[in-house]
Amino acid sequence: MDTSDDTYTASVKNMKQFRLAIKYILLGSSFRLAYRIFQVTKEELNFGQIGSLSAKKVIEYVRIVVATSLQCIKDLLEKSWCDSVAFDGSTYSHTSYLDVRVRVFNGDDIQNIHVIALPMFDRHTGEYMHELFEKLFNVLDPCWKTKLIGVTTDGAANMTGHHKGAVTKIQNSALSEGFYRVWCVLHQLDIMVQKCVTSYFNDDFYSALMGLIGYLRRQQNLIQDMASKCPKVVDTRWLSLGKVCQWFCKNRTKVLEYVNEKNHRVNRQHIGGYMSARKNFRMDGDVLVVEDFNI
Repeated sequence: MDTSDDTYTASVKNMKQFRLAIKYILLGSSFRLAYRIFQVTKEELNFGQIGSLSAKKVIEYVRIVVATSLQCIKDLLEKSWCDSVAFDGSTYSHTSYLDVRVRVFNGDDIQNIHVIALPMFDRHTGEYMHELFEKLFNVLDPCWKTKLIGVTTDGAANMTGHHKGAVTKIQNSALSEGFYRVWCVLHQLDIMVQKCVTSYFNDDFYSALMGLIGYLRRQQNLIQDMASKCPKVVDTRWLSLGKVCQWFCKNRTKVLEYVNEKNHRVNRQHIGGYMSARKNFRMDGDVLVVEDFNI
């Protein structure tokens, strides 16, 4: 660390080892797996010159790459005269994240750059997300309040609330004359699809559909014969229902034949742990019926 200007200098002694480890990570390996692949590569090819590697050193290498990337983003933001950001909350492996992207004019084009996925360990309130954003951008670009001209979000209440929403607080902090608040079109379309589904079908239909999907996804023989697996319906992404409908239309005949055969084999008793006794599958001609609903 250089105490004169509070900067850090990263030193990598073995560049071949560094590049190889980072390439393993870029291919999707975990830190520990990257270390093991490195050891196997070294033993099989007898590459003694690449040195020894540990899982701890892999983590250090990744930190260097992340720090370098953030420094590049910082340099770009400090040179720009305006920028906008986009937020999206997500969850991976039971950990919530605030995904941050920045759109900035660079050269002769607008760059859309993924900045970071900030882990959130507290309630997803507007105040908390605003605090995370402010801490991040105070480091990346201390002058962000005079440059920020807009924010794009998924339209959630904790984002767009009139008093405590994260975007509202960011807008109040911004010093630019104009400020754009953009509600993502894809999320709006998701909401419209959700309204259409709930208006045409009730909870019983949706429950029966989920039970049927769960049952079909457990039938390994059917999956192998069809070389296809029924997709899931994701509540927060209602467009996934379209993929499910397309799958059923494409594989309708095979699904009907399979369910009909199973019904005869179990004497038309309920199928699968998700189905109650009132939700048995039955055939009405060539139409698969779950209770009173046609699939």
